[in-house]
Amino acid sequence: MKKGNITILLLSLMIVLASCKKGDTGDTGPAGASGSNGTNGVNGLNGNANVSTITFNVGPTGWQSNGAQTYVYNNVLVPQITQALIDSGLIIAYWDRIVDQIQLPFVDGNVNKSYYAEISLGHYQFEIDYFGQSLGIPANPYKIKLVLATAHARMSNPELNWNDYEAVKTRFNLKD
Repeated sequence: MKKGNITILLLSLMIVLASCKKGDTGDTGPAGASGSNGTNGVNGLNGNANVSTITFNVGPTGWQSNGAQTYVYNNVLVPQITQALIDSGLIIAYWDRIVDQIQLPFVDGNVNKSYYAEISLGHYQFEIDYFGQSLGIPANPYKIKLVLATAHARMSNPELNWNDYEAVKTRFNLKD
């Protein structure tokens, strides 16, 4: 008896579905209202939730060295560096020299120095290696710009030259 009820139910369902047909397309609805201007500019140009920038100075205080001062480093607290960003995101550092921005790491062969960083949860450690020369603690601060991007932002922009700070800044409407 149960088998017969299930068969009748399935046949009824097949007949109902087979008798349905697609209707005519309706009229186009009215256009939606325009979005309001955000705090950073015109509609659609309010930055990107997947990419942000942080600018800070490293030094002139807080430097540590290897004793001989052939290698110096400065650890800066950057709470925006999360474990998720470290695991699957993108963290790019640029040294802002006012006339240009150089992506780190950078080796300056003219003065035998290399500039690089170590990144850990909540920290950015800016490092300078003097290639065995004892050049001491830097007297002036270094302006650093970090671009923090999710993996999605990186993968969604494969043609973007991430080495070029101005291109990244323009693409994501970043504010200094």
